[in-house]
Amino acid sequence: MARAVVILLTAALGLTAQAATGDTYSVSLEARGTHVRSGLVFGPTETVSDAGAEVRVGESAYVYLSFWRLPSGDYCNRASGGSRSFEEMRQNQPEPGHEAFLATIRPLGSEIGKVKFEVDWEQLRRDESGPAVRVGGDVRVVEMPEGEVHVLDFLAGKPTAESYCYANVTIGVRARIREDEALAGARFGYDVWWKHTDEKGRIENRRFVGSGRQGEPLTFNLGERRQPVPESHEGKRWDSIIEMVGEVQARARADGRIDLRLGAGRWVSTELTGTPRTGGIGDGGRKVVTVSPGETIALRLPSPRGRAEFVDSKAFYAGHTDELILTVTREE
Repeated sequence: MARAVVILLTAALGLTAQAATGDTYSVSLEARGTHVRSGLVFGPTETVSDAGAEVRVGESAYVYLSFWRLPSGDYCNRASGGSRSFEEMRQNQPEPGHEAFLATIRPLGSEIGKVKFEVDWEQLRRDESGPAVRVGGDVRVVEMPEGEVHVLDFLAGKPTAESYCYANVTIGVRARIREDEALAGARFGYDVWWKHTDEKGRIENRRFVGSGRQGEPLTFNLGERRQPVPESHEGKRWDSIIEMVGEVQARARADGRIDLRLGAGRWVSTELTGTPRTGGIGDGGRKVVTVSPGETIALRLPSPRGRAEFVDSKAFYAGHTDELILTVTREE
C-alpha cells in the first residue's frame, strides 16, 4: 500500500478546508405535481414544468413558473421561462386567473459536493379582474448537496370529479455546478483503504478501487468488521459489527490540482452471530481539501459511541480507531 505525502484530517476536530467550486451554476425553478383525472382518479407525482438558467457566482438568474387555477379545483401548467430582470418578470406575470412563482437566484459558491445560493422569491396571484397580489415569498440562503431540490412552496388544490390536471404542485429550486468545458472530460482514480486499529495496535485493512468523471460522486462500501461479544446474552452468542461506507468526489482545477471530497459513514450494531446487520447507530465525517494528483489524505474517526442493543460501544471499542485513507490520481 504505497503512499505519497499524507494529509491527516481528524473528523472529531471538525477541520474542513474550503475548496472553491466552479464559477458557473446551473439553476432551475421546478414544479412537481400529482396528476388527477376526471372522476377523481389520481395518478403519479411527476415533473410539471421547470425554468432553468446558467449563471456565474455573484450574478443573478431570473426565472418564473405560471399556473392556471381551474374552476374544477386543480392546477394546470401555463408557462415557464426566464427574464433579463426581476422587474421585467413582474410586469408580465401572472395573467388574469393565474398565479406565478418568480425567483431571483444568486449563486454564492461553495466547497465541492455542495451548492450555496441566495433565492429571493415571491408568489403572485391575479383574479380575472384587478392587479396581481403577492401571497407568499421570502429571501433565503440555501446550502445543500449538488443536484438536490429545496422546496419553496406548495399549491394545494381542491380537485373535483371534473378535474383533469394536478391536484397539488410542489415548487422547488435545484442547483448544480456546470463543469468547465476544458476540464469536463477529466477522470480520476480512487484508491480507498479502511484501516481499523484495535486497542492492542492490531490493524485490519479493507480496500476499494474505483474511478469517476469530473464532478461525479462515487459511493463505496468497504464491508463489515465483526468482533464477537465475549459474554453470551439471553443464552446466545452475539457479534458487534462495524460497517463502513462512503463517497468520494473530485474536480480538476485549471492549476493542475484537484478539489477533493471524502465522506465516511459508519454503522455500529449488535447482531446474533452469523446473522446480517439490520440496524445500528450511525456516525461519520466529511472532509474537503485541495490536493495534487497522487497525494493522499486520511480521515480519522474516533471510537464509536452509544449503545447498540446491550453493548456499550464506548467501552467495547475503547482504544479502537477507524481511518479512511484515500489516494486520488488523474486518469488520462
